[in-house]
Amino acid sequence: MSNPTDLQAFAHAFTDLLDAGDHDTAVNQHHTDDVVYVEACDFPGDDPHMKRVTEGLDAVKAGQKWWMDNHEVHGGETKGPFLFLPDRFGVYMTIDVTPKVGPTAGQR
Repeated sequence: MSNPTDLQAFAHAFTDLLDAGDHDTAVNQHHTDDVVYVEACDFPGDDPHMKRVTEGLDAVKAGQKWWMDNHEVHGGETKGPFLFLPDRFGVYMTIDVTPKVGPTAGQR
């Protein structure tokens, strides 16, 4: 997307779906096969689902499914989108969760 107006509309549509809690639609409507997710930090341990960088639509969907299966989500908030012209944007997300597995299982 080389037009900043198109990128802004696309990014806002994606973020609006996240705000509504419709993450599946956000992924299915706004991601291409070469999507790249970049988390803010590295995660401890070697769980293949907890990577700082996830590349490809199938990997993103698998990670999203794993996350939802292994966490009770109580709520969250998005900030953004933040445009990085010409063709990228970011979204800052906070999520209130209780892990179902691992060393912090059951701790909100």
